Amino acid sequence: MLRQHRSHVFSTCSTALQHLEEIRQAVTLGKSPSGAHLAPLPEPGRRRLLDALDSVRAALDEIMQSFAPGETAISAGAAGHSATMMWVNILLRTVEELVSDLAPARMGRRYGALPRAEAQRLQSEVEKAIAIVRQAMEVSDSVSSG
Repeated sequence: MLRQHRSHVFSTCSTALQHLEEIRQAVTLGKSPSGAHLAPLPEPGRRRLLDALDSVRAALDEIMQSFAPGETAISAGAAGHSATMMWVNILLRTVEELVSDLAPARMGRRYGALPRAEAQRLQSEVEKAIAIVRQAMEVSDSVSSG
């Protein structure tokens, strides 16, 4: 596996693990990722969901240990700005993927086709947003490289 493959495995799993932690906080503390207050889930549903989240975490940990063990060690030792920039890059890639999911063709496969005029307008807006996210990625890369 090439370094870029290991890096992708690590960043994808790390992002998924971060989302699992956000889910855990919503379920147990009523804390949403946006900062809104939620109602924590009652037992026994909470315990069942937490157990399921633990199983997902274990599966992701196994993938990282099997396919990106060096990346995991680098991350654990990362300090200062390099760790910050690693997370900025991971999260910007996540934002890019989320925005891409708004493309009418992708949405149409899942939710049904949009009217043509709306699809064209949304596609244009999605393309603009992706271009802006990619500009932010370029800024991030330039900040990372000094």
